[in-house]
Amino acid sequence: AVGKSVDAVELTAEVTNSDTCTRPGPCDGIDTSAAVTINLEPNWGDYSTCSGDTGSTCTGIVSPLVTAVCAAAGLTCTQSVVPWSTIWDGSIGSGFSDGSVQIAAGARNTGPRQDECMAFSNPYTVPGVGVVLATAAIEQGGPPAKGASVTFCSLTGWAVGTDYLNEAPTKQTGVFSMNYDITVVEHLDFAALLAAHAAGTCHYSLVEPGAVDGGSLKEIETITAADHRVGGVSFMADGTDPNTECLISKLNTGLAVVRKNGELTALAVGKSVDAVELTAEVTNSDTCTRPG
Repeated sequence: AVGKSVDAVELTAEVTNSDTCTRPGPCDGIDTSAAVTINLEPNWGDYSTCSGDTGSTCTGIVSPLVTAVCAAAGLTCTQSVVPWSTIWDGSIGSGFSDGSVQIAAGARNTGPRQDECMAFSNPYTVPGVGVVLATAAIEQGGPPAKGASVTFCSLTGWAVGTDYLNEAPTKQTGVFSMNYDITVVEHLDFAALLAAHAAGTCHYSLVEPGAVDGGSLKEIETITAADHRVGGVSFMADGTDPNTECLISKLNTGLAVVRKNGELTALAVGKSVDAVELTAEVTNSDTCTRPG
């Protein structure tokens, strides 16, 4: 500091910050010692594939991630496996009202879900990417005429697919610049989707990368995170529940710990999931339209 117009340089005392501040926190008045139910989806490949109704019956990254995050967050969590339709069926699932669902362990953050007042933790994967597939006949013989009625197929429960295709009339890139009159049909798995293409009931499909493995379809276009409103995989809860803000804040704390110590990245090794990431803060909707 010699010759500088600054106050005397000093570093001798540890600072004691206030432990009596009065600004309320998200968990004030909430019993965080109570058990929290975290719900897993049973048929989600390397995320979670379960043979029973508890997390101990599941393979994939989600169950061990829940265990690590809850431990780091100081939460007592019970893992319960439920059909995805009880979590989300195009709107908030019945499980949130009947008590079988409290927090979904893996749900992509989408605009329509925020519009329904769902609240999300920070993401633990990067935003989803999709690929548009077509049969070799379409690729070789040319696409349907501009403005034609065209069927696009997707997989049930995948956030990017149907949500993106329902907004497709607003897109003016690639295959969507053809101004097709699009009908969206969902199939339970890739085998059923392949069969629909073989039967001529799907012109195109939009699926996650990797779903095409072993199939007879050709990739013709990639849908990136810049093209859609679908974020990474997060914990998801009912944003109108009075405990949600507190629990999401706790889960964010746990996620930050398991990311920093390397557990998050290690869980994805050898799994066909998108790259594990936790770099973006999630802004949850404050303009949702579902009545509270």
